Amino acid sequence: MRILRHACLTSLAVCSVQASAQQSISDPEVVFDLESERATRTDEPTGSLKSLVLRHRGVELQIERSLKTGFDLVDNRAGGQRKPASWGRISLDPFFAPDAVDTFVITFSEPVFSFSIEFGDFGGDPDIVTLTALSGKGATGSVVDFVATVWLGNLRRDEPGSISIDGPMRSVIVTGGGPDLANSLYWDNLRVTVPPRVGVALDTETPLDPGVVDVELALDRPMRSCAPDLTDDGAVDTNDFFAFLSLYGAGHPDADFTRDRRVDTNDFFAFLAAYQDGC
Repeated sequence: MRILRHACLTSLAVCSVQASAQQSISDPEVVFDLESERATRTDEPTGSLKSLVLRHRGVELQIERSLKTGFDLVDNRAGGQRKPASWGRISLDPFFAPDAVDTFVITFSEPVFSFSIEFGDFGGDPDIVTLTALSGKGATGSVVDFVATVWLGNLRRDEPGSISIDGPMRSVIVTGGGPDLANSLYWDNLRVTVPPRVGVALDTETPLDPGVVDVELALDRPMRSCAPDLTDDGAVDTNDFFAFLSLYGAGHPDADFTRDRRVDTNDFFAFLAAYQDGC
């Protein structure tokens, strides 16, 4: 990946560096389709799952209900209920306690930029689906975003519904059901987008190789008095967050928040902590 020339964000002396040993993943979206899991229900709900941990491509998420009511994974081929082909063999089933007021809570092993989920049922009543993104694990911290939608479909004739929410977030609260049944929607195909897996070593000894990378910056500059204020406008806001994402995605040394002459996920977490603390 070619890194474009960036102006220094400070007025100090500039130097040239070469970025080497760069690795990234081409697709930051991670899909959890439940197909590797075993069904806990083929007929009547069992509620045997109090927590479900899914791992894929280095990302982990944990699903549980806020009051530990229990839920199931259902075999989509059982019971004569025809689920969408895109859902494969397994989907999540909340019907052990569909009238319970407890919510589903999904916690992520790292901050994620966005989350989406597919859903549906076989009734004809309107279903309200909500997502609440939070900055902390286990439905703690501050609310980052909230979205809601109404679904009028029926899985016997319609494609599943979907809903998405933006972060960054460490957990999300999910509700979905009709007026009389607070949890009455099947789920599948949970998707998250994660920070790019970038590892860039900053080499100040090797001469710059024109055509490979062209960066001018001050590696030995002092840190800002307000480190996350990357736009230097005296405020820490979403403009700074997107400025960091641009620098981080390019492997630019101004994203080296740990000052170890590398740009990697440790810098993302360091920036996120500074961004949340503000100035």
